[in-house]
Amino acid sequence: MRSTILFVFVASSLLACADKPPQTVATLPSSTSPRPLAIHSIPASTVTRDVRFTADSLQVYATAEAKSSRGGGGFMGILSGGGGSSASTTPSSQLPGSAEVSSSEMIEIEARFSVQCDSVNACADAFRTLVQTSGGRTTSDESSTNKETDVTFAVRVPAERFESFVGGLHHIGAVQGRDVKRRDVSKEFHDTELLLHERDAARERYEELLKAAKDVKETMEVEQQLDRLRTEIDRIKSDMAWFKDRVASATITVRFFPSATSEDAVFAPSATLFPAVRATMLFDLRSESQRNGYVGGGLSVQFKPFGRALTFDIDIARSAIADKPTVSDYAYIFLTGFDLYSELLGGGRRKLLNPFIGFRAGYAITNGSGDFAFGGVVGVDIVKTKAVMLDLHAKVLGLVGNDAGPHVMVGPELAFSFAF
Repeated sequence: MRSTILFVFVASSLLACADKPPQTVATLPSSTSPRPLAIHSIPASTVTRDVRFTADSLQVYATAEAKSSRGGGGFMGILSGGGGSSASTTPSSQLPGSAEVSSSEMIEIEARFSVQCDSVNACADAFRTLVQTSGGRTTSDESSTNKETDVTFAVRVPAERFESFVGGLHHIGAVQGRDVKRRDVSKEFHDTELLLHERDAARERYEELLKAAKDVKETMEVEQQLDRLRTEIDRIKSDMAWFKDRVASATITVRFFPSATSEDAVFAPSATLFPAVRATMLFDLRSESQRNGYVGGGLSVQFKPFGRALTFDIDIARSAIADKPTVSDYAYIFLTGFDLYSELLGGGRRKLLNPFIGFRAGYAITNGSGDFAFGGVVGVDIVKTKAVMLDLHAKVLGLVGNDAGPHVMVGPELAFSFAF
């Protein structure tokens, strides 16, 4: 009876052992720990991993494997995650810092506008003020050389203020052209940030390899890889900073150009002929005992091929002041010449008080005698617009050629010119 019970107990134990799943045994990659580790009921897909190395890391791995029999787990343990443990199965999305990857939209804004103005310079000044009040900055400010009739700006404005900035632009002038582009760079930034985390992780592993290096050759090989990784990490960080800057501030290009009626418009109708009428007062200084004064008027025709004007003048005046002429009461003067503005004093571009100088030459008849006349004028444009001009100038002429001898004629003139 006892033999039968013992037989049944042994048979049951053998059947129970036969029903258990086989144990999978994993050993450390080093000879320092010969004790097997039993891992119960773990799927083979979890234990067996497809480990891949780049061409760069294979060279270091081979060096590490040659030394793995010395000093414990060695390089093999470091490459597998450190300290002889199995390789890490952490996915790239769970790398350190990956939780900080921005999930919100990152929109890059680029815009171009064309704005028509009655006064380009006034619009440009108002635009500079708008950029400052919007918290932006100007990266380019270019104007044409033809009296600044065309001005182009490139500015960076905080993205959150883009719409209000565009609204302010409509108050400066008439927006004739608009091109706004919005590009979502979220995926590019996300991919770049993940790449940075991966390179940082690789750098940390190579730094551990550097600490475990056994000779100069291994040290130089690892430092070479570290240098490459650090350079790549710096480049990736630069790309990320560029993405952030492009998203944080909108890039806006604005061109201001004149309307057809603007004074700045180079393509607007432009007058080249300016008739003028003048009020004249002349003093003929023949000698200390003979000084004749004349009052009269004149006509001028002014052209604008260069400088202020090319001028043809005719003056007729009658003796009315000081000594009376002995032969004739009338003076007739026929002159031609040109006037020039000073670039140091505004170049004639102001509406008020533009100084100028000029040269005159021609023929004059005074007291019944004819003389060759030459001299100059000095004056100022009191008011100057596109259509009219009022100027005050002084004329000084030397008269030579008659039998009475040379003499001088001076006097002020007030001229009113209008465009034709």
